[in-house]
Amino acid sequence: MPDSPSPPGTSQPGPSLQQRAAAAAAESGRESGIALCLSGGGFRAALFHLGALRRLHELGILQRVAAISSVSGGSIFAAFLATRLRQTGRPLTAAIVDWQKEVAQPFRAFCGRDLRTLPILLNLPWNWLWPAPLLRQLESRYRTRLTQLALRELPETPRFTLCATDLTFGVNWEFDRDGARDYRAGRLALAAEWPLARAVAASASSRRCSDP
Repeated sequence: MPDSPSPPGTSQPGPSLQQRAAAAAAESGRESGIALCLSGGGFRAALFHLGALRRLHELGILQRVAAISSVSGGSIFAAFLATRLRQTGRPLTAAIVDWQKEVAQPFRAFCGRDLRTLPILLNLPWNWLWPAPLLRQLESRYRTRLTQLALRELPETPRFTLCATDLTFGVNWEFDRDGARDYRAGRLALAAEWPLARAVAASASSRRCSDP
């Protein structure tokens, strides 16, 4: 028996937002799934992301994330999270047993120490003309206190992308486990061997103190 027509003024429910997004991604050839974008703002932003991701973890959403893109303070926390995943040997899809002990406490301890003031003061007289020494010192501090991973050691899932600025072309510069790139300069595959701390230093830099 054929379906009865809908009463006047009513409409059949359409596809959900998730279904429409998946269909659009399939048509365009793009990947589908949940992605997180962690914004900048120094340690205040990093600590905000700590709380936000804790809640997403409690809701079971963080375990379904396929990609994490970050800049500045967001990259500081992203690098910390990626390092913790490598250290524990567990994927993000598995629930973190004790978020407070495994993530929150060590990250708060990291944020409780001043990384940048001393290098900035030591390099302030010539930093505008020669920023390389300051950036090397910041990279060294991030490598000692935050992460000793190389870019190639970033987890496969979720896919971490740390963003900085290409000052030559004025476009977004990206670091991931396959290296570094932007759409103007192309991909630098050798950068996969670079320290993750270098990506953090570039992503968290400011034109006022240190060029990316």
